[in-house]
Amino acid sequence: MQPALELRTLCKTFTLRSGFGPFARTERLHALVDVDLMLPPRSIVALVGESGSGKTTAGLVALRLLEPSAGRILIEGEDITDLPPARLRPFRRRMQVVFQDSYSALDPMFTLARSVAEPLRIHGIGTPREQRERALDWLARVGLAGYGNRYPHELSGGQRQRVAIARALILEPRILIADEPTSALDVSVKAQIINLLMDLQAEMGLAVLFISHDLSVVRSLCDRVAVMWGGRIVEQAPTEAIFTRALHPYTRTLLEAIPAAHPSERRARRFRDRAEIEAEIPRLPSADLPGRPPPSAEPVLVEVEPGHLARVLVT
Repeated sequence: MQPALELRTLCKTFTLRSGFGPFARTERLHALVDVDLMLPPRSIVALVGESGSGKTTAGLVALRLLEPSAGRILIEGEDITDLPPARLRPFRRRMQVVFQDSYSALDPMFTLARSVAEPLRIHGIGTPREQRERALDWLARVGLAGYGNRYPHELSGGQRQRVAIARALILEPRILIADEPTSALDVSVKAQIINLLMDLQAEMGLAVLFISHDLSVVRSLCDRVAVMWGGRIVEQAPTEAIFTRALHPYTRTLLEAIPAAHPSERRARRFRDRAEIEAEIPRLPSADLPGRPPPSAEPVLVEVEPGHLARVLVT
């Protein structure tokens, strides 16, 4: 079965300019470096890492909201990397996004019914009356029956996120990219949104790329986890393997940062710098790895055990 979404050696480089005249400087920021990621159908894959690791950039490039500098993007086996806007349009219906800031994502001048119906209008689906009826149905589906004539400023953060989810799913996509959809919510509302996403994912058979730094949510929600650090994926594995036998030192650093549930479980935590983490990257002889990759001075992502990939130094 074809992956719902596949990223192959994806790279994104930004050119930054500062200063004026003879003092002008140009720098290149490598936000994504050779990112390989596969999202199977009907699954939830987490993309985790600290702020600035490249998670959101990966999601935006996967959606072609940012153009890649190199690499390929495949939707259900079809390469969309170089498609012009007219040919890309049908693929837009297959992949949708829920952003972190639900207030900025909604037009303050639109009623909720109009906001939710907007994707139908853009794609020319149904009459205006049918579009509104479907929007009202979706509002009810996410727990906001009777809210069609309200405006975003009248809602709480959790309610606005429900509207954003309804708008993303009204086109019945096959892929949903959820970029930190619960990070701005309190604990009880966060649980409600997570349960809503789980129910809709199971009901619609969605493939979800869940971008987050909240590892407690990731553990309860996701089937597989990919860990990003410095624009690279340093480890990928089934969720429980990440939490019980992480191989990369950066992954272990992330796990150490999870708050303890009970005072007796608290321990002194030491956050290591980049040089220290790099010094701890596992070193494995090529004879121990499937396919016997060539020796490398740079860490490479290899399958250390079935289904568990980690970036290691191959000797």
